[in-house]
Amino acid sequence: MGKTKILLICDDIIGKNMAGPGIRVWEMAASLSKEKDFEVGIACPDFSQINNKDLPQLTFFKYSLDKEKKLINFASQFNVFILSGYILDKFPQLKNLNKFIIADLYIPFILENLFVHDSKKSKLADRQLIHNRDLGVLLNLLLNSHHFLCANERQKNLYSGMLFAINKINPYLMRFDRDLSKIFTVIPFGIREEKKKKDANVLRGIFPDISESDIILIWGGVLSNWFDPIILIEAVEEVIKINPSFKLFFLSTKHPNPLLMKFPKAEEAKKLASQKNLLNKFIFFNKNWIPYNERHNYFLESDIGVSAHLEHFETQFSFRTRVLDYIYFNLPVICSKGDFFEKYIHKNSLGITVTPSDKEELKKAILSMEDKKLRERFKRNIKKVEKEFYWDNLLLPLKEKLRNSHMLSELKKIKGAEILTGSGDKVKSQFSGSPVKYLNKFPRLKKILPSGFKFRLKRLIYKNKF
Repeated sequence: MGKTKILLICDDIIGKNMAGPGIRVWEMAASLSKEKDFEVGIACPDFSQINNKDLPQLTFFKYSLDKEKKLINFASQFNVFILSGYILDKFPQLKNLNKFIIADLYIPFILENLFVHDSKKSKLADRQLIHNRDLGVLLNLLLNSHHFLCANERQKNLYSGMLFAINKINPYLMRFDRDLSKIFTVIPFGIREEKKKKDANVLRGIFPDISESDIILIWGGVLSNWFDPIILIEAVEEVIKINPSFKLFFLSTKHPNPLLMKFPKAEEAKKLASQKNLLNKFIFFNKNWIPYNERHNYFLESDIGVSAHLEHFETQFSFRTRVLDYIYFNLPVICSKGDFFEKYIHKNSLGITVTPSDKEELKKAILSMEDKKLRERFKRNIKKVEKEFYWDNLLLPLKEKLRNSHMLSELKKIKGAEILTGSGDKVKSQFSGSPVKYLNKFPRLKKILPSGFKFRLKRLIYKNKF
């Protein structure tokens, strides 16, 4: 029996500077390629600065939106695609190759974008138009995929509801998958098993106002619009009146992908820190994205990992990958309640969870971390659970499923979108039309979309949506 050939197609950049989606594809590919019966490839945007010296066993391909045929020719040699986001709409011919398609849904982008465009587009009608596009993209992905990855059980519930609505959970599936364990695999974001040692000073002694004795709070990742750095800055302002040894460091204020929009929340946070006379004294913002193989130094010099978000719909279905960084680097956690990690952190005593937007509660949580014995207790508990998130352990269920050719064949037969009304009339899904090649056929949408989004949506407009 020949090898199973698996292609991971990334919607974000991979290389020296990469964010969560790129890291996930890189690490999943690394784990899958350890199996002797798998042959693994990665396809990523052509502006990725990828270096395959670290993973010489992989096959790499850089795709371009205006050269779809080249990607299709490359992809045709594989049996299985693992993809996410807008890939299937950027390259619609992928679904015609008769391959087994796995949709990685760990980022609920349609929920995130509700908040991204809320601050960018003042007109509600414009935001609704963009949301309609996002919904079409997601439903197209759900309709044309055969297996689904998600980060936690909450996400599984969300997506199983959507699959039920488009008729992909039906009597045919129930014949062999009554608990949805075959059509879904829960794979959270993971961490590497091997640990990196600190090899450079990046905070203490580098920033004049961060000393060896200070207690450093680190905010890993970007300042996206669904986060709440404002309440954290306000809490730190109160904390330093009691203990000025606390310092707050934001690891990044912008995304490494040049196509993505700037985050207004980052500018708002920096402006507030400056207005309160805390900037570069007690609160610090790193300007550039830290390379993947250098970021360990920042976490290893820090004492506490922090994450604050607002209370809203996106939070319920999120999986904050920055918290995995805190677990990997053995940092006690302070984070807002409401997401997956609230119960996990509380159950395993990995840190302190606080009510969103409660400055006083957040202030008390930070001050409690003065106690080094408390921090050490949290760190010991983190060591106990970190194995749960090793990439190789997380991917074991998926690897077993990829070896089950009969199950893959059965899942591939499951179709959706053909629905009967009460009168017995067939209803064709409004999301199954063919993409229009050029965005300029929809001048209103073209006008309101940000430049990066125009590039991303070149092939995402459906004829029957507008």
